[in-house]
Amino acid sequence: MNKTLKRGCLWTAGVLAVLLLIAAGGLYYLFEIMEWPGGMHSTYPAKDYDARLTKVAATALPMIEAIEKYRHDHGGTYPKTDADFAAYVSPSPSVTLTPIISVNGWIYNFFDSEPGYNLWHKLGWDPALIYQFDGSKGSWTFDPGDGSPEKKIILKP
Repeated sequence: MNKTLKRGCLWTAGVLAVLLLIAAGGLYYLFEIMEWPGGMHSTYPAKDYDARLTKVAATALPMIEAIEKYRHDHGGTYPKTDADFAAYVSPSPSVTLTPIISVNGWIYNFFDSEPGYNLWHKLGWDPALIYQFDGSKGSWTFDPGDGSPEKKIILKP
């Protein structure tokens, strides 16, 4: 094989390798880093101590603290109306008290028949992160929202 042909083949192989790496990096960016048009996709692989979900969970802490302060001040009962919540959260554009109680995108639901509450945060078209407090302890759940099973996860926001 002559040297010119050998160099041409090596050059072509090198260019193809670089293009393959660029394509692989682009696909990784598209599916792992960049949001889908509607936010997080329902196939997101939620796992214990997930850094991305922990960051979202941390935005629930002001609401959890407000609920616990209210509970402490009112003999263990949970806030039931926006008026109950009003004095316990700082007014800001991220706080909506009517018609639903929402802080930092977290929607509050209390339970009439049992102690506790849950907070729900939409992550995309389908998925949501849920914090549920049963009266004694809290837990986190990733809901893909596409009909597949919810997944209990451990987060430490």
